[in-house]
Amino acid sequence: MAFTEKCDIYSFGVVAMGVVMGKHPGELLLPLFCRTEQHRKLIEIWDQRITAPTSDDEKDIIVLVLAAFACLQICPKARPTMQQVYQALTNRNRPTSILKHLHEVKL
Repeated sequence: MAFTEKCDIYSFGVVAMGVVMGKHPGELLLPLFCRTEQHRKLIEIWDQRITAPTSDDEKDIIVLVLAAFACLQICPKARPTMQQVYQALTNRNRPTSILKHLHEVKL
């Protein structure tokens, strides 16, 4: 196994999901490695100790989780670069496709 920047990208995804979940995302990662199709709603993994986000914050959280999930791709070449993650997180002109609410987003 070679250590590259793609390992750091994966680690970023793990840390980001850990923050959202309030614990290590191991239970969420296992189905990814086993390649089983288990779609869970974002609200199901959300750390319930955190106050529910405002509707303005929901889009930011959705973008963060989508970026984190992209970082968790099994194949390192399929993972984004940190520049791409940065651009996704700082883009204030979010696509209109992010019109879902937190409780509607599936992972």
